[in-house]
Amino acid sequence: MFCFHRKFSLIILLALLLVGHTRAEASSVDSLRTVMTALETLHKTGKLDSNGKLNLGRVYFYLAVDDKEILEKGEKHFKLMGNERKAESAAYLAALEAIRAKNALWPMDKWTIANSALAKMDQVVEANPENIEVRFIRASTCYYLPFFFNRKDQVKSDFILLAHLIPVGYTSYPSHLIRNISSFILKSNYLPEKNAVSLRQFLAGNSRLPLNKISFQE
Repeated sequence: MFCFHRKFSLIILLALLLVGHTRAEASSVDSLRTVMTALETLHKTGKLDSNGKLNLGRVYFYLAVDDKEILEKGEKHFKLMGNERKAESAAYLAALEAIRAKNALWPMDKWTIANSALAKMDQVVEANPENIEVRFIRASTCYYLPFFFNRKDQVKSDFILLAHLIPVGYTSYPSHLIRNISSFILKSNYLPEKNAVSLRQFLAGNSRLPLNKISFQE
């Protein structure tokens, strides 16, 4: 029997939800629920663009780790986004499926659901190889998988590729997302020293990449 490491939630908080915290605190969850409510209100009144909808989906994704009702909200949300952010929606749907594997009662169900989710992530990454967020969703999900999934080499290669992609494509993403993804990669100690030095130099030379709090839209 296996279970997903509790630190899986830390990945989401640190790297995907654009929060400048270093650990998953209760106050952070409360803040995210406040953000969720505000974004949902904007969404219902048609005031969210595709970036705002994606931010709402990110919030659902984090909160879904420990809330099955929000997990279902997240799945519905990303399915309704359709082609607005097709790659990101598909990646997050697969990641939400991985959370379902964590919640499954039986070991075989966990194994089956997890492998289904991973296969879908692989397909999205293959179709969008230079999408930083999509690749990081897969890498961060696999980072905390048990050893018998045999994903550690893939995580390392994803992190190395991300270290190359970030300095080239960072302007297409929220600045706090890039900063936190970069920080996570560096703290993983998976990067060869040459790549780590280059990524640190990039971060040090870009004042547009502060550790910001969540914003409603960017």
